[in-house]
Amino acid sequence: MRQPKKWMDPALMPPSAGAIVFRRGAAGREVLMIAGHGAWSFPKGRMEPGETPEQTALREVFEETGYRIRLIEGFSAVVASARPGEKRTITYFLGEVVGGSLRPDPGETAGCAWQPVSRVESILRFEQDRRPFLEALEYTEKTCN
Repeated sequence: MRQPKKWMDPALMPPSAGAIVFRRGAAGREVLMIAGHGAWSFPKGRMEPGETPEQTALREVFEETGYRIRLIEGFSAVVASARPGEKRTITYFLGEVVGGSLRPDPGETAGCAWQPVSRVESILRFEQDRRPFLEALEYTEKTCN
């Protein structure tokens, strides 16, 4: 009989990392978001053995959205998972697109889209996503304009 992976136990799950990615679109500032599990969020996923949180964020954004990004230095936010029983942390970084194209992977997410900054807070279901988004937004308004 095949043994389940140790991380299948919510108490033993590895940390996750992802990125909040901004751009200037035709209608103003936009944020790259993924749809999954009945909610909008940001690209993220579990760290693989030997990966740093930064490497995980770069890989997960590409796998889930098709975009290559670079991480903007000076910003990170660590939050607890919103899933009940999970004792996992998620580190979010700030990113900008440097290549690729919008190409959601159906094996990774239900979809992805650029959302206007003005809409993001209202479509986030979890406080664990809202707080890092607002911190990233404030950071970009101070440093990236």
